[in-house]
Amino acid sequence: MSIPTHEDAHLMVKLFQLRLEPFLQESEHWILTQFKPGPWEEIKERYPPSSREWLMLTTALGYWEMLGALIDHNLLSDDLLFDAMESLDITWEKVKEWLPSARSEMGPDMWENVELLSLRQQRWRAGRVPKLQRT
Repeated sequence: MSIPTHEDAHLMVKLFQLRLEPFLQESEHWILTQFKPGPWEEIKERYPPSSREWLMLTTALGYWEMLGALIDHNLLSDDLLFDAMESLDITWEKVKEWLPSARSEMGPDMWENVELLSLRQQRWRAGRVPKLQRT
């Protein structure tokens, strides 16, 4: 964990403003409500690269990928981000099954920062005492 700075806080505000962009909002909503996970072959068939759905999938995952890269490079406090972040868990659950197959076809670094972000968030949660239980 890292101690948040004022610079982290300013970056967080910008990242949340970015998350309010209409297409990113639509993309996240689509993943949470309509995206159907499954094996990689089905994903490719259901959401071909030229489709709007593929663009929505890659837009939302691209946002999480960017956050994961910022955390991995220590450019943003993980403690601050994980304290305020939501919906990565649901997205990760829908991606983790088919991601290994996608990586074997498209490259080993495909959305690796999304996975890293999810793992680091899990460790953060495991080691933290909820605020209302602190004395």
